Amino acid sequence: MDVENSYKNLNISIPRYILLTVVPLAMTGVFISIILASLYPWLFLDTFLIFLLYTIPIFITVTALLYPVIKDEIRGKKIDKDMYLFITRLGALSASDVSERGFKELFGEMAMYDELGAEMKRIELMVDQWNMSLSEASRIVAKNTPSDLLSDFLERLAYALETHTRPKDFYKDEQETVMSAYSNEYENMLFRLDVLQELYIASITMVLFAMVLSIIVPFVIDVNSEIVITLTFFLFMIMSFISCWVFLKLIPRTRIWYQGDLRSEMMDTLDQVFIICLLMSVFVTTLLIFFSNLSILTTVAVGLTPLMVPGIYAFMEENQIIRRDYNFSSFIRSLAGNTPAQTGDHVTGVGKLRFHDLGKLRENIRALYRRLKMNIDSESSWSYFGCETGSFLINEFSSIFLTASQHGAHPEETATIISDNFIKVRDLREKKITRAKSLQSVLYGVMAILTLTLVIVFLIMEEINDMFVRVEMPAGFEGVISEMGFIRTAPVELASYYHLLLIMVFSQAITSVVICWHIKGEHKYISLGKFSVMIWIAAVIYFLAERGVSIIF
Repeated sequence: MDVENSYKNLNISIPRYILLTVVPLAMTGVFISIILASLYPWLFLDTFLIFLLYTIPIFITVTALLYPVIKDEIRGKKIDKDMYLFITRLGALSASDVSERGFKELFGEMAMYDELGAEMKRIELMVDQWNMSLSEASRIVAKNTPSDLLSDFLERLAYALETHTRPKDFYKDEQETVMSAYSNEYENMLFRLDVLQELYIASITMVLFAMVLSIIVPFVIDVNSEIVITLTFFLFMIMSFISCWVFLKLIPRTRIWYQGDLRSEMMDTLDQVFIICLLMSVFVTTLLIFFSNLSILTTVAVGLTPLMVPGIYAFMEENQIIRRDYNFSSFIRSLAGNTPAQTGDHVTGVGKLRFHDLGKLRENIRALYRRLKMNIDSESSWSYFGCETGSFLINEFSSIFLTASQHGAHPEETATIISDNFIKVRDLREKKITRAKSLQSVLYGVMAILTLTLVIVFLIMEEINDMFVRVEMPAGFEGVISEMGFIRTAPVELASYYHLLLIMVFSQAITSVVICWHIKGEHKYISLGKFSVMIWIAAVIYFLAERGVSIIF
C-alpha cells in the first residue's frame, strides 16, 4: 500500500490533512486524558491505570494518521472482491462483436461493479475528456488504485495496447493470470481471517481477566468498585466494537444468496414465516414477563426460541442454493453445446436440458424454459432464473453468459470461460465457508466461557458480601486489619454488576452473530436463529453456575 497515494486519494495535501485533522484530534485526546485525571485522580494517577491517560491521545493520533491508509485498504478489498466477475465478463465479451470495437468499449460494460466500475470510469474520463491515450490512462490509474490485482492487470493492459495486441487474445490470456492472482489473494485473506480469529480470542481473554480483577480488587484495595467495574465494562464494549469493525472491513463478505431487486416465492415464504414467528416471540415474551419469575436471560432465551424456525428454514434453503451452485457449471457447458453458434436464442438448448438430471437446478431450468418459450423478454427470464435459484453466483454468471450471447459471442467459447472461473470461485468460497464454520464453533465456546467466568465471579462475590454482613467483627479488629492496608472488611457494591453482566452477554452474542453473518455470508434469519442459540447457551450456563455455587457454599 502506497501511503502517499492514500493521502492523495483524500484530495487533500499531507500537511493540510495533518493541520486540519490530525492535530485537532490529538488535542482532543489530550483533553480527554486531562478531564479523566481531574475527575478521578485517585483512580488514574495513583494506580497502574495511569497508562490509559497516555494511551488515549496516542491511539487517537495514530488512528487519524492511518485513516487514509485504512480507507484505501478497505476500498482495495472492495475492488478485489469483484475482480473474478470483472475478468470473466471481459473474457466473455472479448469473444463477441464488442471486442472488435476496442478495449474502451469493453470497459463501458463494467459499471455494475461499484468501486471497480468507478476505476474503469476514471479511465474513460481521462480518455474522453482529457484526450489521453488508453494506455497512458491505464498506467495512471494503475499507480493510484489501492488494489494490487487491478494495478497489475492495468499495467499489462497498457503494454498490450502499446504492442497492438487484439482485445480477444489479451483477455483470453488474462483469464488464467488474473484468476491465479485472485486465488492467491483469496488464500492470503483466509490466512488473515485465521490471524484475526486468534487476536479476537486473545482480546476477549484479556478483557475477561480485567473484568475478574475489577471484581476482586475492591475486596483487597479500598477503591470505588462501581467505577472500576464500569470502566472495564466500557473497555469490553469498545473492544467488541473494534473487533467487529475489523472483521467487517478487512474480510470481504461471502456472497451466497441472490442480491437483486426481484423476489422469489421462496423469499416471500421466508418473510411470512418470520413475521408469524416474530408475533409468537412477542406473545411468549409478554406472558413470561407478567406471569413468571424466570431470570432475564431465561426469559429472553425462551422468548427468542420461535425465531429459530425461520433460521432453520433459511438454513435448509441455503444448503439447496449451494447444491445448485455445484450443478451450474455442467448446465452452462451443456447449454452452450446445444445452442446455435453466435445467437442469443437459448430456447432450444434449455428445452433439451430440461429433461436432464441436473440435481436441484432441474426445476429452475424447467421454469426458465417456460418463460423463454413465451418469447416475451429473454433478459427478464434469465433474471428470474437467477432469482429463483437464490444464488448470487448463478445470477451473476448467467448475466455474463446472456450479455455475451446478445453481443454475438460464440457460446462454447464463452461457456468455457464462465464454467472454469465459476468452479474456481465456488471452490474458494467453500474454503472460506469452512473457516467460518470453525470460527462459529469458537464463538459458541467463547460465549460459554465468558458467561461462566462472569457469573461464577459474581456469585462468589455475592456470597462473600453476605459473609461480611452476617459476621460481626471483634472489637478493635477492623482497625488492625485496615492498618495492614490490603484487606477490606466492608461489602463491595455489586448492584450494577448484574446488569452490566447481562449487557456484556448480549453484546457478545450480537458481535459473534454479526461476524459469522459477514464471514459465512448466511441469511439474516439464520443469524437471528444463532443469536437465540447464543442466549440459550448463556442462560443454561448461568443456571448451572448458580446451582453449582449454591451447592459449594
